[in-house]
Amino acid sequence: MNKLDLQRILDAQQEKFEEMLARVLKKQAGNGQEEIETSIYCKLSSLMSEFSVDIPRDITFDSWFSKNKSYFEGEGKALTESSKVRLLLSKLGSEEYARIERKMLPTKLSEMKFWDLVSELKKEFGDPKSQLVKRYEALNLKCQGLEDVIEFGSRVNAQCEKAQMALSIEEIKILIYISGLPSEEQSLRQLVMRFVETKKKQAVPVILKDVIEECRLHLANKAEAVLIAEKPTMVKEHAVKVNLLKADNEQPPIEVKEKEEKWKPERQCMHKQVQCEFCGKKGHVKQDCWHYKIGEICDPNDNFKVQELIKKKVKIHGHQLVMIIDSGSQINAVTPEVWEEIGSPKLEQVNYRGKGFGDKDFEIEGKWKCIMEIEDKDIIVEMHVVKGSKNIIGLPVLHKISKNEEVKSAKKKKSKFRKGIVQKVNILPNGTKVIIKNTNNRTGKIEWLKGEVIRKTFKAWKVKMTILKSIVTRTYKEIRKDMYSDNKKKLNEDLKNLELNEAINESISASAISSRSSNKDGYNGSKPKMKEVQDDNKMQT
Repeated sequence: MNKLDLQRILDAQQEKFEEMLARVLKKQAGNGQEEIETSIYCKLSSLMSEFSVDIPRDITFDSWFSKNKSYFEGEGKALTESSKVRLLLSKLGSEEYARIERKMLPTKLSEMKFWDLVSELKKEFGDPKSQLVKRYEALNLKCQGLEDVIEFGSRVNAQCEKAQMALSIEEIKILIYISGLPSEEQSLRQLVMRFVETKKKQAVPVILKDVIEECRLHLANKAEAVLIAEKPTMVKEHAVKVNLLKADNEQPPIEVKEKEEKWKPERQCMHKQVQCEFCGKKGHVKQDCWHYKIGEICDPNDNFKVQELIKKKVKIHGHQLVMIIDSGSQINAVTPEVWEEIGSPKLEQVNYRGKGFGDKDFEIEGKWKCIMEIEDKDIIVEMHVVKGSKNIIGLPVLHKISKNEEVKSAKKKKSKFRKGIVQKVNILPNGTKVIIKNTNNRTGKIEWLKGEVIRKTFKAWKVKMTILKSIVTRTYKEIRKDMYSDNKKKLNEDLKNLELNEAINESISASAISSRSSNKDGYNGSKPKMKEVQDDNKMQT
């Protein structure tokens, strides 16, 4: 072996030794870097909370990432791209992870870049409301009755910042127009919002005139659609046949034939000598008859008997009268002569006129309240003074008499009490003013709102809420009586009844005084007439 070969062998060994030393040093450096990344990963994982989306409470991925963004950009700067992605995925909830994984299929989440994954999470778990809707909600914010004013101010500040309320003049006009639309035009409001958002996505400026023109076109199309939907109703003209005699050989209608074929087994069992009550022919019954009934023939020159009028003796302020009972009359009427004979009580003017048979109008001079004695009963009625020759008892008196008879004839029902059973009493009857317990879904606070009981269910009550514009169901523990409203309602009813009773008493006393004075004035010259009337009554008896 010469010196050159030995030198080559030594150089080759030196190179292999240097390569081995470099690999060992590199491995030691890599282990140190991995240890550093692992410690940073564990530290950040313990500092960051798990993300769970809740849109109604404004918990979105934007708010969560803005809170933890400094961890990724500061301490997590030394982490690799895959470590950041793995850390972000580990902080997603189980439902949120499954949701974003289904969306991104077939792409694997672990293979995505960090900022691409962040943008996808912002789109999926962000606030779905558009900027216009946020501005509309910010403009309609109101402080609730039980909400703190300072807390409301903070809520306004947060809502306006989210909505980016730096608006131009045209944007302010459009927003005021949308918020001013009535609640009945909800579909029109949605149409306007969709129109503005579409123009904004297309980067086209929108002014209020464009919005108004879009609303005008929508209303015009809606009116045309209503006109097209309305179809004219077709009325079939039926020929009326009177007093027609059907020939014996005439065939029955098709409907009757189908009916006979349908019920043929039953008709075979029917006796052939059955006589129809409608046409008088044999072989069928009244319900299967197809013959025309012959009308009665009468002579037009015959005199028909006029039904006698139903009359009744009554007393009004002690004066006996014979009045006609008319069930079609809506008022009680007397002639002016009878009114003067009673004593000419004070009349009240009326703002309506009478209408008789054949569209004939008649004037009513006035009315007054009086006590009528009929069938040993005293009834307070309104009498009208009408020019004519008849004194009429109308429906008001008949209704009062029938009600009194129903009350007298009603039998007392036996109470169905049993041993060990307590009769249930409705503590809150219908119409009771109450205050009910209500939980505000937005603030989570308990409120007591006013309402009115409509009816009782099995173990609860149906309450009409004027504030909520709805009917709710509440148990007895969630209801309190509104004593102030109930007392106010009862007081108003008592005042109305008191005023009505005072008016009736005044009219009755005035008519009684006038009748007494007229009797005293006419007493001297009416003795012979009264005697003649008594003699006539004796002769009649």
